[in-house]
Parts: sequence; C-alpha cells; structure tokens
Amino acid sequence: MFKRIRFWTFALTGLLVLAVGIPAHAVILFGSGDPARNTTPPTGALASSGWHWQTDVGTCATAVGPHHAVTAHHLGQHPGSLLSFGGLVYPVIAASTAPDSDFTLVELAGSLPSFAPLNSDTNEIGHPLIIFGRGTLRGSPVLAPDGSGDVRGWYWGGGDGRLRWGTNVVADTDTGTPDNGFSGDVLIGTFGPDAGGDTGTLSTGDSGGGTFVLDDDGQWRLAGVNYAVEATFNTTTNGAGFSAALFNRTGFYEQDTNNVWVIDDQQAEHPETVLIVTRVSSYAAWAQTVMSQPMTSRPVLFSAPAVEGPYGEHPAYSVDATKQQIALPTPAGNRFFQLQGATNLSLPTRSGGQLVFGYQ
Repeated sequence: MFKRIRFWTFALTGLLVLAVGIPAHAVILFGSGDPARNTTPPTGALASSGWHWQTDVGTCATAVGPHHAVTAHHLGQHPGSLLSFGGLVYPVIAASTAPDSDFTLVELAGSLPSFAPLNSDTNEIGHPLIIFGRGTLRGSPVLAPDGSGDVRGWYWGGGDGRLRWGTNVVADTDTGTPDNGFSGDVLIGTFGPDAGGDTGTLSTGDSGGGTFVLDDDGQWRLAGVNYAVEATFNTTTNGAGFSAALFNRTGFYEQDTNNVWVIDDQQAEHPETVLIVTRVSSYAAWAQTVMSQPMTSRPVLFSAPAVEGPYGEHPAYSVDATKQQIALPTPAGNRFFQLQGATNLSLPTRSGGQLVFGYQ
C-alpha cells in the first residue's frame, strides 16, 4: 500500500544515511509539543506496554531475555558497548544480527530482572502500537509550500535525551529491496492529518527503541525495533532540504534513489508520511535460537535468602570485567551470594543505592 522510492531517513542519532531516510531521535507527537508530554510510563489501557523494558539513557534497546536485548543494527552495538537498564550499566559481550536485516540481538554481562515477550504472530496489520524512543523535541511548524499558511508538520527540534512514548497502528508490512532502500521485513505506521493527540512518529535517535503491539490476548508484545522514517523534505529542487515530521507532505520535494529532488506522484493519494520498524515476528524464532545457546564465559552471581540456599542466578546485576566488579541494586532483605567463574568475591561497598562487589 505505502510504496515509496527510498524516501527514508534512518533513525540513527545525528547521522543522515544515504540522504533518503533519517535516523530516529525522540518520538514526535501529533497533539503536543510540550517537552514533558508522555515522558512518564503510560497508564490505564497502555500500562505494561514496554516502558520498563527500555534502556534508561543513551542508546535505545529493549530487554528480551535475562541476558539479552535487541536494538538496531545500524547503531553499531558491539562487544565493549554499554547499555543501561534499571540503573545498571551492562557491557555488551556479544552481538548477532539476523541475516539481511536491521535486527541485532546483544548479549549482556549480567542479568536483567524482567524482559519483553517477543511477538511471533504475523497478523499485525490493524493492531494498535506503542512506540518508545529518546531524542529530538518537536520544533517549529512547517508551513505548506503553496503559501496558504497551513501547518503541515513540525521541524525536528533539539534533543533532551528523555524517553517518550507515542501511539500508532500497523498500517502495512513490507520487505526490503534495492528500490525501497531498507533491509529485512518491516512494519509500517503512518503519521497523517487525522492522527490523534498521542499519535507519534520517529525522528533521529529513536533507532533501536521498542515498538509494541497489543495482541489479541490483551498482552503487549515487542513487535518492532525502530528503524527509519520518511522525514527529509525540500521546497525547491536545490539544496540540502530539511528534516521534519510532516503529517501532510503534499507539494514538498523528496529525494529519489538518485538523490534527485522530486514530487512523489503518490502524494495526493497518500499525503501522510510513514515510519518503519523492523518486524520482530520475522526474527523471533531466530532470536530464541540464539538466546538458547550457552552464554559467553563470564562471572555469574548467585544468591539466596538463606545461607543454606537454594541458590539461583541473581535477578539483576551487571559485570564489569575491566574493573573486575559486579554491581546490583541493594536488596530489600538479607541475601547470601556465591560467584561462579571467578574467585575471591570481596565484601561489597555501597554506592548510590547499589552494592558493588570486587572479584578476581
């Protein structure tokens, strides 16, 4: 339905990729430019929809297993990168990308207390979405190029690094080709004139953030990983153009596969812009296979409420192999600890609400 000839901006912080799509920063909302809007966990019908499985700061990613998270391949996460969940900083110790996709699964040094269920159903079209991302604010209005003074959208503003959420609906699915300029299977959402107040689209820096679908069983599942958005426009056939979240692109020029500014002949029928997220259902089985493999060698922290046990892997801790330290939130009650894969676990110190153990 929503065919475009590589008018994408890939959602990568501060980087214009191929000049045809723009990397995503923060969710831009149709109904408000208030910097504080939708910067706290959603409530009501949108509660438990994925906020608590997103990274705290910096690079966007979603926890999907006790030792794994997913993000966008074009962000370049690799062993030695850092991701923050629940106040702990987790080093990436392995990264795998599904074939011919922007879907990257990373293994973390430590353990995550909870994680998102992966969507494996392929009936996403028509289902409500909630999108999470971090980055640019909504800027000043973009006016129609015909001189009417009508508002057609908003320029991308500055970034404040705060996590935001917005809603959308799965409008279509597609698969990457040389013509459309993206990789792998994707879900498509729209940002149009009839959008509701919380309807969101992507901008640079949202890349890697989670997009969740409300399944028929009433559970929110990770259905997408933020990938790209239609966001580079111009009012003439010359110059670099500008980045914006337009809900009506009629009369604006966009760049084709040859980086030539053109008027898309579909504008009258489809004035809305589109956003693209990697389709998790296409890669869920692959991800489960990777996560079932033996973990990369590292120290593993076990704990129990009594010295005699039983001991199980502690539910939330991170391992810094460089500093030879293990950090975890301070437990509410008594806990007894054991360490596997290293020796000489030292007495912990307290730092900012965390316990920090040294090891050798």
